[in-house]
Amino acid sequence: RTWTATDLCGNVATHTQVITIEDSTAPMISGVPADETVTCFDLVPEVDLSALSVSDNCNDFTLVSNDVFEGTSCYGMVTRTFTATDICGNEYSVDQVITINDDVPPMVSDYPGDLTVNCIDDVPAADNSAVIASDNCNEFDITNSDSYSSQDMCNVVITRTYTVTDYCGNYTMVDQIITVIDDVDPTIDSPAMDMMVECGENVEGDYAAWLSSNGGATASDNCSEYVSWDYVEGVPTDDCGDTFTIDVTFTAMDMCGNTASTTATFSTEDTTDPYWINPPQVEVVFDDCGENLVENPTAGDLCGEVLVTYVDAPGFSGACPEGENIIRTYTAIDECGNYIMGQTIISVSYTHLTLPT
Repeated sequence: RTWTATDLCGNVATHTQVITIEDSTAPMISGVPADETVTCFDLVPEVDLSALSVSDNCNDFTLVSNDVFEGTSCYGMVTRTFTATDICGNEYSVDQVITINDDVPPMVSDYPGDLTVNCIDDVPAADNSAVIASDNCNEFDITNSDSYSSQDMCNVVITRTYTVTDYCGNYTMVDQIITVIDDVDPTIDSPAMDMMVECGENVEGDYAAWLSSNGGATASDNCSEYVSWDYVEGVPTDDCGDTFTIDVTFTAMDMCGNTASTTATFSTEDTTDPYWINPPQVEVVFDDCGENLVENPTAGDLCGEVLVTYVDAPGFSGACPEGENIIRTYTAIDECGNYIMGQTIISVSYTHLTLPT
C-alpha cells in the first residue's frame, strides 16, 4: 500500500505500507456429541454432521468425520474424529469415543413349567424349542442340563436348567423343577382265590403250591413291570379231625414300596370214609364158654382219629343160649362224621356159655 503526499507546488512524497495477510487460525467446532457407551455394535449412532456447528475467522470451511474401530463387536471402541478445515488449510479436530460393551444377557420370556409325575419314565425330554428368548444384540444358543436331588428314582427332584447364551458369553439361566414321586399302589388285577382240598397226605404240598402261586392273584404297577409278592398267614382254626381253615393275605409290592393286598382262605375238608385195618370177622363160633374168639376190629383214617363201636341184634341179653345167632354190627366213625360199617355173625354152641362183652 503506497501513501502519496502532494503540496500546492506539486511536490510529491510517497511511503509504502506493506500489509501481510496470514490466516493461521483454525476453525472452531461446537456441538460435538459426548462420549457414550452402547451395548451393541449395531447401536453405534450414525454420523450427523448437521448437529455440529463450525465457525471460522475468515472464510469458508469443510467438515468431515472418520471412524476408527478397535476391538470386537462384544467389546470395542469407535473413535470418531470430526475435522473442520478452512480454505487456508487450517484445521481443527475433535474426537468422540463410542465404547461398545455387550454385557446384557439374553431375556427369557417363557420356558417349560414345573410339574410332578409318578414315574421316572414319565419325565419328559428336555425341549429347547419351548424356551422363548431374545437378545439385545445378536443370536444365541440354548442348552440344558439336569441335576438330581438323590439317587432314589422313586422320590427325586430333578432341576432342569435351560441356559441361553449369546455370542458375547452373556447368559441367562432358568430352572424347571420336575418332582418324581411314586405314591401309587399296584393294582390287583386278579384277586387271590379261596382253595379247599381234601384232607390227606397231599395237603402240605397243595398248601405250598397255593402260597407260591399267590393264591392265583396277579398284579400290575403303573411304573414298573416288576411286582414282588409276600404273604402273611393268619391263625389257623381247627375244624374236625385234622382239617383246618387259614386266611392268608397276599401283598404285591412295587419297586418303590407301594403295596396292595388281597386275602383268600385255604381250607381242608374230610369227605373220605375211614378204612378198616383189621376188619370185622365174618363169622365167629363160640365153642367154649371160657374162650373169647371174637377179635375187636380196628380202623384208620387219613384225617384224624377213628372210634369203633358195635351194636348186637337181635336184642342180645348176654346169655349164650344154644343155637342162637347174634349179628354184631360195627361202626367206624372219624372225627368229621364219615363212617364205615361191618358185621360179624356170632354162633353159640352151648347154652351155658356167656359171651364176653
